[in-house]
Amino acid sequence: MSARRAPELLVESLTYRPSGWAARLNPGVKLAFAAEAVALTFMVGSWIQEAALLAGLIALAAGSGLMRRMAGALAAGSGFSAAIFVLDVLGGSSIASSITSALEFANFMSYASLLFMITSPEEIDDVLRRIGLPPEISFVLTAAVRFVPVVLRDALSIYDVQRARGLRLSRNPVRLIRSSMPLIVPLVVTSLRRSEALAEAMEARGYARPRGSRGIREYSFRRADAAFISAFTGLGLLLLAAPSMAQALSAIIH
Repeated sequence: MSARRAPELLVESLTYRPSGWAARLNPGVKLAFAAEAVALTFMVGSWIQEAALLAGLIALAAGSGLMRRMAGALAAGSGFSAAIFVLDVLGGSSIASSITSALEFANFMSYASLLFMITSPEEIDDVLRRIGLPPEISFVLTAAVRFVPVVLRDALSIYDVQRARGLRLSRNPVRLIRSSMPLIVPLVVTSLRRSEALAEAMEARGYARPRGSRGIREYSFRRADAAFISAFTGLGLLLLAAPSMAQALSAIIH
């Protein structure tokens, strides 16, 4: 995969496009899935369990027709996972512990990518409001989700323009900061201008949503939602219980 192709896939992996059965799930179920995945990542204790969780997430993406787009998140996260592994080893951690830490980061990237691909910002906003989150906080979180892929696209466009003008990034950490300024400054200015335009547009339209408002969209809880969250919860419990079950089976055999 080329250096240019990986960022493009990362943007795709963080962009909502309604396709596949997973995108039609109840938004509350999708957020519950993400919360369970986060909990499982912290609760499992071995690299084998982390690898099994990652394999399950990859299988879910493949079954939803999202594997190609999720590859961007995996490709982008692979470098960070490798860095985490190396730093843990240099810090004195065991190989198994270092692999676990690297896989934890890969899992975070995977289910964050899945959540963004199958859940629209509007759905996230509706669910957050219905569970009682203040509208101001809900809007900030939703706006952040909406603008992450936009800012990444801006960064790619600025990088292409600056490369055409002869920009070359140094591999020296100190010089890298200086050589990155032609990328950082335009990106910050563009983001500030977009934020200002958004604020003016909201003010011009008299944006306000009373507290307690549940929005105009209604979401039904169907059999597919119950089956999905039940299956994921059951597999998660099985994953947590696997070490104890293996020890009990080993004691019975011996």
